[in-house]
Order: sequence, then structure tokens, then C-alpha cells
Amino acid sequence: MFELTESFIKSRIADTPIIYYRGRYLYEHGSFALSDADAENGLFSYDVDGNYGDYVTRIILKDEGVEISCNCPYPEKGYKHTVAVLLDVRDHMERRKITAPLEPSDEPFLSPEEIRKQAIADRESRARTEEFKVSEGEMLKGVHLIERNQNSRPGK
Repeated sequence: MFELTESFIKSRIADTPIIYYRGRYLYEHGSFALSDADAENGLFSYDVDGNYGDYVTRIILKDEGVEISCNCPYPEKGYKHTVAVLLDVRDHMERRKITAPLEPSDEPFLSPEEIRKQAIADRESRARTEEFKVSEGEMLKGVHLIERNQNSRPGK
């Protein structure tokens, strides 16, 4: 069956980089609910919380790609609702691949304060070393996209 990846969703499904990140935001905040699924056959149906109402987005994974339908008013297939649900479908398909149970770790857990200190140190290090690129949005004062340059690596 067709392998669904984040890179494919970003480059081949989303109409623009801004739409990809809007869909990623919906995905990260769980603004959808899986209403019906047949993962064995690659069929998924979602109820999505939209700006002007609730929409239904259906996904069919096929050997040659993805078939998409959404009843939102956006005229194309690569809209934020599609991005959000495809990221979730990808998660479902990845979980299906896990066959062995995870072994518990003997390492001690970090305290909340240790987690916070480690996260701040990681962000400070990345801010000093990573390169970013800015993609202008559709409007001068509108949303712009800032993303990490894929060629820059943390700590370099």
C-alpha cells in the first residue's frame, strides 16, 4: 500500500506552505474527530471543526496515492482540513506497524524543573546555531512562515 509521509503531505498535498502549517496547527490541537475507519482498506472519515461550521473529510489510501474529499467551501483538495486529517491518518498507519510491545525503561524520570531547564537550554542552543528562512504570506501584514533551513542542523 501507498506510504504516507509528512514530507509527501507537505510537498504534494498542501496547496501552499502556509496552508500546510495551518493544517499542522489543526492537527496539533486536535480540531477533528475520527468518525469512521477501516485501516485495513485505507478508508478514513473525519469530522473537522472549521471556521464556518463542521466539515467531513474522507481519505482513501490507494497503491498509487491518496483520494481526498471534503465538503468545506475551499475549491481545491490541498486545504488545511486535508493536511490535518492526513497527518492523523499517518499516525494511525504508523501505529499499525508497531508489533512488539515497548519495554519499560530503568532510567529515572526527570523532574518538571529538570525538563524545563533542559528544554530552555535546547532552545537557546538551537537559536544560536540554526538558520531560518522566511516565506512571505499572501498579504503584507498577514501571516508569514518562518521555518528552519533543512540544511542547518542543531548544534552545528
